[in-house]
Amino acid sequence: MATIEIVIANRDHLDAVADCLRPADRQEIWAATLATPHEALDISLSFSTLAWTGLIDGVPFVMFGVAAASPWCRHGIPWLLSGPQIEIHRTAALRLCRRYIKEIAEQHPILANFVDARNRTSIRWLKWLGFTVKPAIPYGPFNLLFHPFEMRS
Repeated sequence: MATIEIVIANRDHLDAVADCLRPADRQEIWAATLATPHEALDISLSFSTLAWTGLIDGVPFVMFGVAAASPWCRHGIPWLLSGPQIEIHRTAALRLCRRYIKEIAEQHPILANFVDARNRTSIRWLKWLGFTVKPAIPYGPFNLLFHPFEMRS
């Protein structure tokens, strides 16, 4: 059985996670920002107040965290980018995510971001975690449909 652990994220994890991203995450990154997976992870990590990497048997497969919306408020922008292993180890990943969402919410009582309307797996996951997923609106450089989502604690 695989060993899953969560560690504090660092730049050493970027290449491994960027190289294994799910196609839906790659598509969402490009549609929202015109960034490569490596650029998106690097930017997300740079602006995050909290960030972690999930490892399976020591190999990074997911990075997630929260960036501050601004230095003057406690609103946070949650993010998660993963490889297909998150779906293979879905139950363990979902349980861990709930635990970390609670920690994130302690620092950021309002969490909000956007999710690509085509990314049905992520939308289901967000709803399971307790986020409110709003109707899709045009977003990003291509004005594709994205759902705003939020959680208030």
